[in-house]
Amino acid sequence: MVVEKEYGDYRYKLLKDGTVGLVRYLGSSLNVVIPGEIEGKVVSRICKDCFNISKNITSIKISEGIKTIEEYAFHGFL
Repeated sequence: MVVEKEYGDYRYKLLKDGTVGLVRYLGSSLNVVIPGEIEGKVVSRICKDCFNISKNITSIKISEGIKTIEEYAFHGFL
């Protein structure tokens, strides 16, 4: 069972390799900065549908630690 937690503007999950996957963006900022770490763990993945409901965002800065962006992570994002 995967436990999801919230940290700031994100819902996230701990991955098997000890890094973090962002599950959902919960914030309302127009200019989003994806964190490099959450609670001392590297953010390595943007999961499916993470930004699906975030239609007002104008820019996203992706941290260097991101190794995987899952299919549909930005689905509906314009």
